[in-house]
Amino acid sequence: MNLASIKNSTTFRVLFIGFLILLLLIPMGMVESVIFDRSHLYRQATNEITHSWGKEQLLVGPILTLPFVKTFSENGGWSYDSRYQHLRPETMTVDSHIETQIRYRGIYEVPVYLATVRFNGLFSLAEVGGKDDSAAGLQLDEGVIQIPVNNSRSIKESIGLVWDGEVIVLTPKWDKAGSETVIFTAKVPAHLLAKNKVHEFEYEIKLAGSKALSFVSSAQKTDIKMKSNWASPSFFGVYLPTSRDISDAGFTASWTINDLLTDMGHSKQEMVSVNWFQGQQPFGVNLIQPVDTYQVVTRAAKYAVLFISLTFLVYFFTELFSNALLHPIQYLFVGVANCIFYLLLLSLAEHINFTLAYFISCSASIVLISLYSRSILKSRAKAVIVLITLSGQYIYLFVTLRSEGFALLIGSIGLFLILGVAMYLTRNIDWRAMNSEIAAVRDN
Repeated sequence: MNLASIKNSTTFRVLFIGFLILLLLIPMGMVESVIFDRSHLYRQATNEITHSWGKEQLLVGPILTLPFVKTFSENGGWSYDSRYQHLRPETMTVDSHIETQIRYRGIYEVPVYLATVRFNGLFSLAEVGGKDDSAAGLQLDEGVIQIPVNNSRSIKESIGLVWDGEVIVLTPKWDKAGSETVIFTAKVPAHLLAKNKVHEFEYEIKLAGSKALSFVSSAQKTDIKMKSNWASPSFFGVYLPTSRDISDAGFTASWTINDLLTDMGHSKQEMVSVNWFQGQQPFGVNLIQPVDTYQVVTRAAKYAVLFISLTFLVYFFTELFSNALLHPIQYLFVGVANCIFYLLLLSLAEHINFTLAYFISCSASIVLISLYSRSILKSRAKAVIVLITLSGQYIYLFVTLRSEGFALLIGSIGLFLILGVAMYLTRNIDWRAMNSEIAAVRDN
């Protein structure tokens, strides 16, 4: 068998097509690198905006700190030690309103929000100290109310606390836990703290943030209501909303939480810290983008090898069942056209709706490859087959991208059907005899 026969043999062409598929991984790697770079620029723009505007916010209810003197015997005498008892509210209601807006950095859009959160509830001192004689000396005239805030720069207005109908001015103090966390504190006047009594509190926080707004359960019973104009919320955390309503105009959600661990116990440290609540899992809402363009395009690019392989398979079957003979360069052009689809999709999706960007990109790719096939295959019918096959592939990819939870199932079924069709079409082919027959025909 001469060199021309080897080149025209089916085995050689299959191996060379496989080599071309591997070769096209180089431009696909470059496309994926562009996707990564653009994604990095988006994350950088997001970080710059959120750093200036306000990061994700975590809110904790107020803590009432009561000092006391603990006495204990030591070396035949009595010793005294200053301690603090930290109390959480007995009940608390939180009413939050989130107004979202879009900030721009170049072509990138980043959602941010302004939140108004109103707290009101009750502190019960009916059983303060309990049966612990060491805490019998609680100094109610030195009681301090403390409100941890994890990002002080985001506070838009001063916080005014109303305690039993009287206004108390809160003063921010830096939290040792971090450079941006503060504790808003105020001494509660002695006439407003009485044992065996229930005390009412109310205050409002207006703050700027982004990405998420979350809470830590800080009362025996907590009721939270949330309203926003954002239409794509993602609820998370150890507690999910007991009720929610999502529409194009926004969402409303409510939580009802029962937590019996209201007594934080005794401590030698008077100032509370945000770190005290790190062990408790927060809950709340993420304000996610409806479509994460770069994530979806990255997922689409993972199917590139499959797309190129299926397109080449169509051309190979065309050669197999007809007298058409394609040059490797023609295969290469078609493969490169498939690669450019992903670059075109990325560039369009950064400016317009993803679905529209996908439709334009795949339409351009299908038309380009189909017209090229009409010329190289010398047959309109064969070009129509290529067009139908490509259309089916892009529809399959779009459905897979939209069905993230069922992507593996759809992908597995699709591959199984493709393999079944290929096996059916080639079931009667004598592969051993084909090489010599095709070589003889083409040599003549």
